[in-house]
Amino acid sequence: MQEPLSPATRPPRWTCILDPALGLTPQGLLVSKHLRHVVNLWLVREFRHIVQNSRVYRDNPALLTPAPDAAPQSLGGVSAQQQIHWSLLAWEQYLQRHDLLDLGLFWLGDRPQESVLPPDQTPHLLWQWETLAEGFDQYHPPNYAPELDQAHPLRQAFRDAIALAALLESALILTIPLADGPHATPALCQQIERWHLPCTALSADHPSIRWERQTLHQLFTQAGLTALLWQRPSLAVVHIYSPYAGLLSDHNRPAEQSVKDYAAPPLSARLPVAHPWVETKTFWYLLS
Repeated sequence: MQEPLSPATRPPRWTCILDPALGLTPQGLLVSKHLRHVVNLWLVREFRHIVQNSRVYRDNPALLTPAPDAAPQSLGGVSAQQQIHWSLLAWEQYLQRHDLLDLGLFWLGDRPQESVLPPDQTPHLLWQWETLAEGFDQYHPPNYAPELDQAHPLRQAFRDAIALAALLESALILTIPLADGPHATPALCQQIERWHLPCTALSADHPSIRWERQTLHQLFTQAGLTALLWQRPSLAVVHIYSPYAGLLSDHNRPAEQSVKDYAAPPLSARLPVAHPWVETKTFWYLLS
């Protein structure tokens, strides 16, 4: 009989980030409750703010639709705004009975002591992530209006997600297309393209995609989420490649200070390059 793997030889857990748009669907809370048993699952800061203020958005779900010109999502006759309303209600009811900590997820708070991190991360991750996210606000692709994104909670949450994925490097973002069909695209990918960052759809026939899909299928099955692999629209996976994000790691780390006294230095002193998002590329594929 094969000996079980010891902790020292067990492969590391995968790192996944819940796309805020997926979090605002009926699958979002379900994924959050179960997938965290087999992967390190992260929520982004703005999405946490949304679910913790769910009543505000539940009464006006139009504030959280992906974009004014996005294709309306419909599932069995249920509109996108109805899905958002009901999904926020599910989060609200869960949080009435449980603390968000009960989900066993990871996130970056407004300060280090408000963050929940895996053992291999330090509070400096918050500083690094804020640097990358703020650097994105300073990155001005053609026709980019950062004030519009800052006034739109879902776009802010999208920015939070891609900054976290770029910083964690091996992380993938779990998302969902706006509708079913061969040409349907996740709202996250549509927003990335509006930011004039390349977002390439990958074929399921690619050997690396076949292997990654198979592994994710196994993880979903272990988590008791096999039925989500059969549903339509299919879940999807987004990868962010940002070669300069890693330069934020140690070279520009602020002086050691206690968590209580945490304060990030000015952005200009933290960025190792003028535009850390230059050469950033994104890729996505359907999970099933």
